[in-house]
Amino acid sequence: MIKQILFFLLSAIPCVLFAQLDNGISKVKITNGIIEGVPSSGISIFKGIPFAQPPIGDLRWKAPQPIKNWDGIYKADHFGYNAMQKNIGAFGGDPKRVTIAGESAGSISVSALMASPLSKNMIAGAIGESGAMINPTMSPVTLSESEQSGLKFAKIIGVSSLADLRAIPAEKLLDESTKKGMPHFSPNVDGYFLPKLPVEIFTAGEQANVPLLVGWNSEENNYKSIMGSNELTPEGYLKALQTLYGNKANEALKYFPGSNKEEVFKSATALAGYRFIAFSTWKWFNLCLKTGNSPVYRYYFERPRPAMRPKIGNNVTGHAGQTISGITANKSKSLIPAGAVHSAEIEYAMGNLPTNRVFDWQPEDYKVSAIMQEFFANFIKTGNPNGLGLPEWPAANIGNNVQVMHINVKTSAKEDKSKDSYIWLDEQFNLKR
Repeated sequence: MIKQILFFLLSAIPCVLFAQLDNGISKVKITNGIIEGVPSSGISIFKGIPFAQPPIGDLRWKAPQPIKNWDGIYKADHFGYNAMQKNIGAFGGDPKRVTIAGESAGSISVSALMASPLSKNMIAGAIGESGAMINPTMSPVTLSESEQSGLKFAKIIGVSSLADLRAIPAEKLLDESTKKGMPHFSPNVDGYFLPKLPVEIFTAGEQANVPLLVGWNSEENNYKSIMGSNELTPEGYLKALQTLYGNKANEALKYFPGSNKEEVFKSATALAGYRFIAFSTWKWFNLCLKTGNSPVYRYYFERPRPAMRPKIGNNVTGHAGQTISGITANKSKSLIPAGAVHSAEIEYAMGNLPTNRVFDWQPEDYKVSAIMQEFFANFIKTGNPNGLGLPEWPAANIGNNVQVMHINVKTSAKEDKSKDSYIWLDEQFNLKR
């Protein structure tokens, strides 16, 4: 018997299913045949359960086609996509309790799936970590605009038919798409997966009516994306706001004050995160709060990663936690995060701190990780993150004041104090549409 199923993870990395099986069993029969996972530390990992025929040849740019049954054993030992709804039962899971989750691009995908009519009655819950398919973060374009981008791309590379495009090797297509002057390919409102903009679907309350756990980190972006070349002073900050908001710069100061260097740093860091990805996540949260009737739980992840291990040398960590080499820490102090950077919560939520040998993890980090894992596991199992021994996490749509779970060494729920700032930003983004 399978003892546990974690969840279906949508993210920038491929999907994988973890299952703990009795007696080391690693073979499971699913709809199309038998698959064999990879044993690892007492669990079996199924890397890439096929759910459709490969999108090659004439199937490129078409909806997924049903996969054909296979004889023998399919080795699920490399990454790909998972088929969850039809096959979760084979692993001891409940097809009525599938929770989708993702971070950044994965979170954007989760918001899109929650909005799509195709996912209704297929998911039991959703977890979004920093990102939603809402302006200014990857908002879809119209189908016509997307088609024009495709035609422009084909013309530039000298191809005149869809058949010819499908005949080009995938690697070459990817190489061509990254060249200078190529059109940008955005998600689009295709009338099938998305009948209209996700923001319109959420505004109308037409999204999947399931519990949502959603949040973002304390330093989603560096303050320099706001300040540019301006000095970290009140005067430099005002110049930066004037560049961004013109004659509304002084109005912006009401919500993002900057009367001294410390306040400028704090406000510029917050605004950088909002404009990058936090605002779209808030908008998703706020619309579900208004139009949905399922619980919504919001978090704010604050724990900064610790210093790098000594053997890492003079490298420093930058945006999204990547390691920057070739420069000394003294020359890059402005890049060293003061808060939790974009993506930093993933290894805490997944319990992967020991596998990341870049940072010098402390007991406090493992404490934060344990709490976050419990929150996520409880939500996946029941649609509610609360459990014995955990700080109480009130649903945001219960009571008069929105409560936000601040996840740190001292994790606790606090009243949301930033609503007015988001409402003002919402007005500014609406003006630019």
